Amino acid sequence: MKIYKVGGCVRDELLNKPSHDTDYVVVGASPEEFLAEHPGAKCVGRGFPVYLYDGDEYAFARKERLGCRREGHRGFEVDYCKSVTLLEDLERRDLTINTFAKGADGTLYHDPRAPKDLENKVLRHTSDAFREDPLRVFRVARFACQLPGFSVAPETYELMGKMKVSLETLSGERVFKELQKTLCTVSPERFFQVLYIADCLDYWFPEIAACVDVPAGHPDKHGQEDVF
Repeated sequence: MKIYKVGGCVRDELLNKPSHDTDYVVVGASPEEFLAEHPGAKCVGRGFPVYLYDGDEYAFARKERLGCRREGHRGFEVDYCKSVTLLEDLERRDLTINTFAKGADGTLYHDPRAPKDLENKVLRHTSDAFREDPLRVFRVARFACQLPGFSVAPETYELMGKMKVSLETLSGERVFKELQKTLCTVSPERFFQVLYIADCLDYWFPEIAACVDVPAGHPDKHGQEDVF
């Protein structure tokens, strides 16, 4: 069994930003083997093993694919067997800057594009599998709020626009949770601006779509004025 610090907490560490949550990924172990070494861990995952232990979250390395029932973010088939590798787990993550993992010895693992995207402050989808989960459209908009100065890659904007019709498969509860997290960020207005540029604002926020303003200095507006 190997355990790696992963995701946003590693990203924030590299950005010299405080992180409120620490997440870990467990590789090469079964739930029983993990519990044997972490007595008292509480299972909080639905459909795959996620445990809370000493206030931190431990998720088992997993692969996902959209099943035959296309139910938005709920239609995934999850494989979390012991043979799933760390890199396979990182490949399923939403954005390149969220693929960072850190081993106990300090070694970093990540998507090959991640360091450059972090340096250039770019939010870029990791793979075309991004389109299988429409909730990620809202997650990108939220990350734009959490990370001032970061801009969405043009190809990610394009992919988000192609996912517009699948947004109706999301539940109001999940969309609200993303909006709720957004309202606690430093630049919540960017949530609606990013969705507007991606042409993904109409279905859930039609009233705001009619009056949203994207300032000329918005980091994502370049060349976008005449798109809609």
